[in-house]
Amino acid sequence: MLQATLTSQNQITIPAYVRAKAGLKPGDRILFMPVGDKFEMEKAVDISDLTGIFKKYAKNYKPYDTADLWTERYRTFLKENKIKK
Repeated sequence: MLQATLTSQNQITIPAYVRAKAGLKPGDRILFMPVGDKFEMEKAVDISDLTGIFKKYAKNYKPYDTADLWTERYRTFLKENKIKK
């Protein structure tokens, strides 16, 4: 069993084995999630780590103007409900 000591400044040093197993590096953020009366620790995902993960799906992506979408829905609504502008 691994343990750490809480300092007077409320800090701990995470044991090297745990850091390596969790893939933690200096500056990483850690999440503490309550599970019953205990806590689970997990490395927080940085949004910049997600850069490019959808690149292979974006080949044929064309930006879509949401204003066009709502205009089309509005026209359809008017037509279906026989409402004149």
